Amino acid sequence: MEKLRYGLVGCGRIAPNHIAAALSAEDELAVTALCDRDISAARALAKKFSLELPVYESAEEMLRHHKLDLTAVATPSGSHGEIALQALRAGSHVLVEKPMALSLAQAGLLIGEAKRLGLCLGVCHQNRFNKAAALIKTLAENGRLGQLSHGAAVVRWSRDKAYYDAAPWRGTWEQDGGAMMNQCIHDVDLLLWMLGKPKKIWGWTANRTHR
Repeated sequence: MEKLRYGLVGCGRIAPNHIAAALSAEDELAVTALCDRDISAARALAKKFSLELPVYESAEEMLRHHKLDLTAVATPSGSHGEIALQALRAGSHVLVEKPMALSLAQAGLLIGEAKRLGLCLGVCHQNRFNKAAALIKTLAENGRLGQLSHGAAVVRWSRDKAYYDAAPWRGTWEQDGGAMMNQCIHDVDLLLWMLGKPKKIWGWTANRTHR
């Protein structure tokens, strides 16, 4: 079987997980190219995994030089939509880190383009594979929990100043999207996965810690 040509855009904090997963499927995937606007990060990632392959500073350049079957997008959140759209229009299936986009309009555009082009568009929501989450989902589908009438999620995570100082895009509306899009979206996904689409959405926000 011919291997799928795989490229990764974004070689930061989460990128080693993507490459390790791709290499674990070496019978099916061929890691073909890496891309990061800080090209030294792409080179460092290639070196970490002893990969001899081309690296690029832009997704556009990488997609122009390679006919990729699968493109993974692990860049700052605000750029997910644009890069995923480029990859789809280049004829590549796409796996994008959460959130898939920072607006409903852009998310809808991605979904529409994937359907129009007959391509797969996936979003990384790895918490679905946690043992506890998977067990609850199985019990719910088998009727072991009765009729589910409501669900709740409380996110008790903390991100200190060092976390935001580690990357300039964090904590910005334009690239981060706020705690709901960056951290809490995992729990929103689990609620949707287990309970289905909501009939009504409402919320409020307050800045309690950071200026």
